[in-house]
Amino acid sequence: MSKKENLPYNLLCVDDDPDFIAYFIAATEPYNIAVDTSYHAQDALNKIQTVPYDFLVIDLHLQGGSGFELIEKIRNEGIETPIAVVTGVYRDEESFRLLKERFQIEFVLDKPIYPQQIDALLTHFTLEMIHVFSEQEEKFHLLKETYEKSIGKKYATLHQLVREVQHNPEEQHLLALKEYAHKIAGSAGSYGFPDVTSLCQQLEHQIEAQHTFDEEWLFSLDSFLRDIKYHFQLPEKDTFILESHSFRNSLFVIDEEKQFLELLEKEKDNFSYEVFCESDPQVAIRRLKEPDFNPRVVISTNKFSGTSRTGYDLFSALKSKPHYLSTLFGLIIDDGIDERLEAAEKGIKYLYHRPVSAHLLLHSVSHVLEAEHLRKIKVLVLDNEPEVCQFVTESLGEIGMNVNSLHDPKQLYSTLQDYMPHVLIMDVFLPDYNGFDLLKTLRADFNYNNLMIIIISVKVDDTTRQRAYAEHADGILHKPLDKSMLQSRVHHLINRHVMFDTLFNRKWIGLDRTNHLIDALHEVLTRPKFSRHDLVVFEINQFSRFPFSDHKTTKYQLLILISNLLQKINNFAKSCYHLNEGKFAILYGGYELQDLEKEVTELLLDIKREIKFDISFHCGIVPISSHYKNAYDILSAAEESIIESKELEPSTIQMSVHLSKNEKTEKKEIMLIDPDKELMELLKKSYELHNFIVTTFTTGEDALENLLSRQEKQLPSLIIAERMLPDMDGFTLLSTLKTRFHRQPPFYFLTVYGSDKDVSNGLALGAIDYIVKPFNLPLLMQKSLATVLHPPYTPKPSK
Repeated sequence: MSKKENLPYNLLCVDDDPDFIAYFIAATEPYNIAVDTSYHAQDALNKIQTVPYDFLVIDLHLQGGSGFELIEKIRNEGIETPIAVVTGVYRDEESFRLLKERFQIEFVLDKPIYPQQIDALLTHFTLEMIHVFSEQEEKFHLLKETYEKSIGKKYATLHQLVREVQHNPEEQHLLALKEYAHKIAGSAGSYGFPDVTSLCQQLEHQIEAQHTFDEEWLFSLDSFLRDIKYHFQLPEKDTFILESHSFRNSLFVIDEEKQFLELLEKEKDNFSYEVFCESDPQVAIRRLKEPDFNPRVVISTNKFSGTSRTGYDLFSALKSKPHYLSTLFGLIIDDGIDERLEAAEKGIKYLYHRPVSAHLLLHSVSHVLEAEHLRKIKVLVLDNEPEVCQFVTESLGEIGMNVNSLHDPKQLYSTLQDYMPHVLIMDVFLPDYNGFDLLKTLRADFNYNNLMIIIISVKVDDTTRQRAYAEHADGILHKPLDKSMLQSRVHHLINRHVMFDTLFNRKWIGLDRTNHLIDALHEVLTRPKFSRHDLVVFEINQFSRFPFSDHKTTKYQLLILISNLLQKINNFAKSCYHLNEGKFAILYGGYELQDLEKEVTELLLDIKREIKFDISFHCGIVPISSHYKNAYDILSAAEESIIESKELEPSTIQMSVHLSKNEKTEKKEIMLIDPDKELMELLKKSYELHNFIVTTFTTGEDALENLLSRQEKQLPSLIIAERMLPDMDGFTLLSTLKTRFHRQPPFYFLTVYGSDKDVSNGLALGAIDYIVKPFNLPLLMQKSLATVLHPPYTPKPSK
């Protein structure tokens, strides 16, 4: 294929979904670009080998070979054409980063694709744009009409695949259903059916995550089909074009503190709505009066220095606007009951007390703008009547909740541990157990004392209500259940819990709390073949000393500072947690341990520098592996790691790496060779605290005799040796090992010889590190633990 006349750019779009191909071509129409297409991996490779495309857009899920394989073949052939990938699976930032690094990918498009994403893609490739929006709108409308005509056929195919799975849930039928759901998910949202995309993505995830497909799950596919049919009949309107007098799903913040606005700008990419910021109230008023600028939420500071303008002036400007829409208005105020009463009298709906956590403000607005939290709510129904379980499942499934059911109360605790629901709906009269007794035991369990629990019962009188609330039930419902009442009551209770959990638990500093961390850890552990993750927990030493002697900085203000710094420095908005008092946690992904220790050290030093207080930290790192049964085991390991860090030499940052119990059962060996017995005793105790076997020798001959008698697989995980041994130079020791063994064991020199030539010769001989005495013990421990537990070093064959 040759380039179209007068079009300077040539693009190949590879996707097996004709609807997406048609959509992509229409979306790229306003740009100076020629679009070629391919539906199969091999066909695409043939085209790429013959046509000099300027860039490629490749779906990772293809017929006739995956997109990964296609990209790998392209790169192996030395083709350096820029590539953007299309995916509906790898949605988080860490996965995007790994995709880009591994496959030299420049851009990632997350399905469903909207015109704004394509605009960002083509702008990224510095294309010359031609804006012909009037024609483009008409083409999108025609394209959407064509898609809508195909909905009946799509639903019929989906219906047939579901029935095949229900009749015979073999792998081939499940795979066919998963692939077709993936195809619908990729394009439905782009054509105005985002809920269909969401439902199909959920089904994909269920098929991937479940190992067994019981009757209950197969029966739930009927509910899935009803939801698909419902949402295909009610598409969201105006997906492509925003009317001039409609709301934008956006937030407008007016505040004179420019650093706060900069932090909002940095944080906004973590949220699904647009964020606009302004520091000048006069400019803000002019903008609010523009007919085409209609943000859904406006938040302003109440007072501006150097002007008589107030937040109420902005509120008035909004209300006096022609075609005024009921914008949600919030005010940032200083403390004072009179100020709060005035705001309430003037109709201000939301109040924020300064200082404000940037992430808290954005997170609270997110809950105002959308009810996405309902889709994340997991409900467990415990009732020995299958019909009741099915009724609750379908009723709550209608409003987007994820519902699981249980008939045997003996399995309650194991199911709670595996499923980790946010809500438990439980019958009072159960076989062998009384629901009130179970409620009482749940409230006594630290892991479940905050679980939202709703009691259902045939008999609901004053005595029943009294006992239910005495045992701290969140609500009680009467059998037979009414669908509208069930949905309304559960929805209302959940909203109260969600807002309470989000705003009350986060009100101190705007970071998620322990229960959110437990959810995140559970997700990591249950993710198939999850990539490397580490939990880092750090606490401020002697936090109880605050406030400091200046009597100006309170604990509250210090924690706000640290929260904002965590988000500002590392963009950890979705992976940082405040556990209690001065203790924080960060969930890292994709780091090697030695890099992570460096990253955390730099982070804590940055915090210390920024807040300008003399503080120190205890820090624990827990590499997450399949050895941990659940999130609570990981948190326990983190606490042990903090305790271990306190036993290290005092310093600004005391850091410890914690091994799981299963890893500790297979102890690794470290060999120490040094004539200084006191030093060896100190090192021996330090490594034994980390559950290593430590062998010691004071002469080179004794050490060599021991090592040369071993098989290669029996060698220590690390050897640390002095060069100045009584009977030989350490260089001779290392050279002998290299001659004897095919692969030399990891080797450190810890020595008094410290010239540049000595260091250079030691490293050239094959030592991983050359450390000169006197040395920093914590630094040696960090380096050596990283080498032993997560070695980046691959020993080379000896010559």
